[in-house]
Amino acid sequence: MSITRRPSNSTTRHGTVIANRFGQDPLAAAEIYDALTLWALGRVDEALRLADRALADAELAAHAPTMAHALQLAARLGIFRYNREAVATYSQALADIVSRYDLPAFLTGLAGFFQGWANRSEGAKESSLAEMRRGLAIVQEQGLVWLLPSFEAALAEAEASAGETDAGLRRLDDALAELERTENCWYEAETHRIRGEMLLKRDPADTAAAEQSLQAAIAIAQSQKARSFELRAALFLAKLYRAANRDAYAYAVLAPAVEGFPPTRQFPELTEAQTLLSALSESEAVKSAAAMRQRRLHLQISLANALVWAKGHTAPETMAAFARARELASWVEDASERFSAYYGLWLGHHTRGEPAPLREMAELFLREAAARPDCPETLIANRISGATCLYFADFAGAHDHFQKTVELYDQKCHGDFANRFAQDPRAAAEIFDALSLWVLGRTDEALRLADRALADAESAAHAPTTGHALGNAAVLGLVRSNPEAVATYSRALADIVARYDLPAFMAGVAVFLQGWARWFHGEREAALAEMRKGFGISREQVHVWVRAVFEAALAEAEARVGETDAALRRLDDALADLEATENRLYEAEMHRIRGEILLKRNSANTAAAEQSLQAAVAIAQSQKARSFELRATLSLAKLYRAANRDADAHAVLAPAVEGFPPTQQFPELTEGANPPRSAKPLDRIGVRSWSPCQAPEPNGKAPFALCLERLSASEVGFGSRTVKLRVSIFFPNCLK
Repeated sequence: MSITRRPSNSTTRHGTVIANRFGQDPLAAAEIYDALTLWALGRVDEALRLADRALADAELAAHAPTMAHALQLAARLGIFRYNREAVATYSQALADIVSRYDLPAFLTGLAGFFQGWANRSEGAKESSLAEMRRGLAIVQEQGLVWLLPSFEAALAEAEASAGETDAGLRRLDDALAELERTENCWYEAETHRIRGEMLLKRDPADTAAAEQSLQAAIAIAQSQKARSFELRAALFLAKLYRAANRDAYAYAVLAPAVEGFPPTRQFPELTEAQTLLSALSESEAVKSAAAMRQRRLHLQISLANALVWAKGHTAPETMAAFARARELASWVEDASERFSAYYGLWLGHHTRGEPAPLREMAELFLREAAARPDCPETLIANRISGATCLYFADFAGAHDHFQKTVELYDQKCHGDFANRFAQDPRAAAEIFDALSLWVLGRTDEALRLADRALADAESAAHAPTTGHALGNAAVLGLVRSNPEAVATYSRALADIVARYDLPAFMAGVAVFLQGWARWFHGEREAALAEMRKGFGISREQVHVWVRAVFEAALAEAEARVGETDAALRRLDDALADLEATENRLYEAEMHRIRGEILLKRNSANTAAAEQSLQAAVAIAQSQKARSFELRATLSLAKLYRAANRDADAHAVLAPAVEGFPPTQQFPELTEGANPPRSAKPLDRIGVRSWSPCQAPEPNGKAPFALCLERLSASEVGFGSRTVKLRVSIFFPNCLK
């Protein structure tokens, strides 16, 4: 919950008006609700600090309903914590303020219920129960359904404590039945836990029903990420198993609930659980079961990795094997095998284009690896986080993660990771980082890194790593529109796929890229057929993440042989798919290519093409994709130039060129800075050409900066008109 602190002068008329309009002061109300939320999430110390702050802000608001609201929720938090002192304090204050300001009846019922709960003792059970029942009846009469689950559960516990176990169980069963109707699930896990404890109290010899209720409580709490409720249920179930000499089961259910729980002294169940877990870990049964689970997990991971190469990353059998491995890993202390399962699941989501679980798995891997000191798999966590960023077109974020991967790489520590995680992590990170850097406009760095990735892949002596590096080097060549690089790398990829019988999706990539390279050598029909064949293989293998690049390249080829309508349909379908997969790696380029094809189809009607190119520019700018931005702005500037809209051409192209890292490996940069000679009216007054790669002048200023200085105040006569000169990207010249 996002909470913005009020300024120091918050007791103004404005604050009072807001509280009166909406029932309570919004800041204090949000804080006390957030305290309950944080406590359920296991962030106990944060919750208690926030509850104190909420009460202080409620007092500062000087608004009786706000104070009552904060007090009743603080009392309810006290019941969650089984803290009688807190409940007694807050319920008495609530009763006082309700009486003093004649607040609504339901608040009277709440105060009475809380006071009855706090006053329970060996000698006052009956009177306390009566008080709680009266309070609950008032709340029910007022129709406040959302409050009922926690009250019903607390009253059922009190009834069982007073010997009325059957009455308490009937109350809980009715409450759970009502929950199915209202879907008011916030106290569902605790209701099942309390029911399980009461069932065991009624018949300690028959544990089956109690065990079922406690397992339900754990499952519900886990699904809600309610760590405090999960730990309570797991602790009681572990004690049930311990009493039945089922130490291995006790350990297995308790360990995940304790692991990673935020440390605190304000949650006694955590200390009790840690003590029990320590005792269980010395049990021979626990040690034997742990060894067995470790062996089973290792075999499951081996099976899953074998299926990757036999069936492919996206095959149902492969994903099922990794899902089972993840399930087994949750019972094993050794996190290394768990990370192998995470990687396999992540890879499947990445390949199939499933954005939500893809992001979730990458975040889970990185979070758990970062939480472990000197964890070797942190390197892999950064690598897949980088690939995930690349998928979502966060190119700068991808570069940061890939750079971290390379920095962490240690041959001794990570030498076996190529077999565990599909490729050598350094070479895999480098080739993806080369693509990220190229898109960011850091062309020369990207090409040097691609060469290094290929060299590192070769030194790894691991066929899948080499195939991965060659395939992505060829894709980078395609993105750069460099047919020679694509031909070289795709041919090498095809050779290694055939020699080592690598998965079919790699064969599809090789076929497509070889077809694309042949296209540029004039073999139009045969090349187009080959590209379609390769694309078909990739689609069959559900290889989504690279699909957008192939769709765009194939659409360009189709348009050039006159199949313009087919090409546009392909791009429109690909852009529609993008909304589902969120694979935005090539989104800007798809819009650019669509704009250029629209212009080719009807050069007289430029509106649709202009719109697509503007979209490409905006998307590239939002992604900091400078190379894609420059390409799109160059196409848009040419469109404007052809329509005699030079000012618009300059306005769109200048920001894209400005500050672009100098390079001779990106022809579009040279084209943007040096248009055809026919477009240079400054030749009339005598100029010299400038290139963005040109060295600075002796005074240290770049030629373009000098050009701006020298022309900023110049006026040049053109016939009868005098035109104020502004330096255009189309006229990047310096005066002689």
